[in-house]
Amino acid sequence: MKKIKKILTLGFTSTGRAHLIKKISEKMNVALKAETKLVIKKYYPDMNIFLDKSWTNKKNNDFLKDKFIIQIPRHYKKNIQIQNAGNITLYRALSEKNNNKYNDWETLNMELAIKGFTCEHSKIIKKKFKPGLLILRHGGPVSSDPIFLEELDHQNIKIITNTITKVINLWLYKILKRKFLYEDQS
Repeated sequence: MKKIKKILTLGFTSTGRAHLIKKISEKMNVALKAETKLVIKKYYPDMNIFLDKSWTNKKNNDFLKDKFIIQIPRHYKKNIQIQNAGNITLYRALSEKNNNKYNDWETLNMELAIKGFTCEHSKIIKKKFKPGLLILRHGGPVSSDPIFLEELDHQNIKIITNTITKVINLWLYKILKRKFLYEDQS
């Protein structure tokens, strides 16, 4: 049997089809490499607050000792999606240099001291959430706002990343590749 490579004509030249497939592949790979794995950990004093910085909290660690932290990068620019199966209380540490648009959150009468080069997160706010999907702003523009949570079973909490976007990109890539180039055995 002889393999014959056939190229379908869909309004693109063969060079154009190859260029399109290359660009889709490059964009998909960039999206996959840029994905950051956010983690939930039990908080302990002197732990890194951010995934990519060694900055720690220096004040009121007793308040945080029974809580969990969702570690995110210091300059994270995406919304954070959390699927929770039970009631949870979230806490955010805020910096005066950020926008801080948390209108329906309760301000606590205590402070933290998470010092970075450009700002300090000191103010604490909290909000209770029922089960479901939560979409949280990252904070900013100077820095992400740290996220702490209080929940009896943190195993019921899942951070949702861009998995759906990756699946769609992969699916689109395969469809376009199959449409433009395929091998026929005859």
